[in-house]
Amino acid sequence: MGKIDQRNVKFGCNKITDAGIYTFRIINDGKTEYVPARYTFVYENRDGDWLIAHHHSSLMPTS
Repeated sequence: MGKIDQRNVKFGCNKITDAGIYTFRIINDGKTEYVPARYTFVYENRDGDWLIAHHHSSLMPTS
């Protein structure tokens, strides 16, 4: 399960970029952990359909 904490959405010509920070809740060996990560989604309108053209996600740096 994940929750978007912060986001920045930019609209362009047939393109939308959504980048921000989200937190995942994971259960590891019966313990609940919350893991913050950065993400980027780029959507493109291709022939009338909005498709994911690019996605990246990575853990937040520890310091």
